[in-house]
Amino acid sequence: MLVDVRTPAEYSTGYLDGAINIEYESIDQLTKHRNVSKDDHITLYCRSGRRSAIAMNTLKTLGFKHVRDIGGFEEARDTLLREKEGAGAGESSGAVQGQVDKERLEKSTKTLLEGLKAAE
Repeated sequence: MLVDVRTPAEYSTGYLDGAINIEYESIDQLTKHRNVSKDDHITLYCRSGRRSAIAMNTLKTLGFKHVRDIGGFEEARDTLLREKEGAGAGESSGAVQGQVDKERLEKSTKTLLEGLKAAE
């Protein structure tokens, strides 16, 4: 499941193919509004990566097991395109994916910390 956690106004200006819109502040309502289990694979993105990182942490706190944040809109589009191309070519290197996941986590954490500092 691909979830755009931006506002409905932002979502209406364009979204990634197949994405549903649930604002990050309402992400805890995911199971109430959608037929989603805590074992489903959920991919999140927003405009810059800050809100998707917050939403990912919220879902993990609620017990969702397979949640990932692919960052901001442009980064998310590139990630999904790269994954689609890799799947089409039969490439699935665990080491490469692990490095990509690590880099994405580091970037999301940095973005989240910057957002929290700005909120102070």
